Amino acid sequence: MKLSPTMEDLVRYMREHGGKIVRHPGGFWAHEGWIFRAELSYGTTSVEALVKRGVATYTKWQDRKSGNGRFPIEATLA
Repeated sequence: MKLSPTMEDLVRYMREHGGKIVRHPGGFWAHEGWIFRAELSYGTTSVEALVKRGVATYTKWQDRKSGNGRFPIEATLA
């Protein structure tokens, strides 16, 4: 499946940062030491699109405070 330009940029970004990104508060996905508003980040939909296509996988999850399920907080290139 073809990747959009944003998805291709995200794959390149992940490769530059050890093949991994993490979810920061507010749903911003970037490298571990990311600085809000000072550096590039990606949205949840871009990360989800890579996971759906098998390009990346979720490798860490966090339980919701409500105890109602969990959500991904780390993605790694497949």
